[in-house]
Amino acid sequence: MAYISFVAEGGPIYDIKKRLGVVSRARNGWTKEMNLVAWNDGEPRYELRSWSPDHSRMGKGISLSVVEMDSLKKILDDIISSIPAAQKEQPLEK
Repeated sequence: MAYISFVAEGGPIYDIKKRLGVVSRARNGWTKEMNLVAWNDGEPRYELRSWSPDHSRMGKGISLSVVEMDSLKKILDDIISSIPAAQKEQPLEK
């Protein structure tokens, strides 16, 4: 059962199988999210991409396998561990 299912205008059918988390929110209401998404009835993939508030439109994103997510996590852990604590507390400017 899909969480959200759409046919993009002139594009593919996509089913958001599971919303995993919101990474950030833009002032216009769009969110950058990590979700499990199936495209054109294919196998679901982990995706990081921007979505409109009603999830009827999306921005460019990336698809990751579990192995790729694990590799990315290790890279991010290394990067985050090298950032000074004071810098981690500062919000990013948009």
